[in-house]
Amino acid sequence: MGKRKLCLTISPNKTWEGSLGGITGSLIGCLIFAYLFKEKLQINIFYIIALSITGSLVVQIGDLFASLIKRNCNTKDFSKIIPGHGG
Repeated sequence: MGKRKLCLTISPNKTWEGSLGGITGSLIGCLIFAYLFKEKLQINIFYIIALSITGSLVVQIGDLFASLIKRNCNTKDFSKIIPGHGG
């Protein structure tokens, strides 16, 4: 779906649109979770927003770092534990 590549040399299939979609999905998921458990959480909504965006960015950076390692080692997958899984 995305057209603008995020980091062509490390992971050519990742796009800016996918990255923003991941951040948005994380934010929506965390807000729904916070709404469902608002009595038990008792956390400021701004903390939840900051944590969801920060967490999403950290995960995406980690994914790019893993892709960089795989590219430098000339390997497709890190393991064969789950057949058909590309990780």
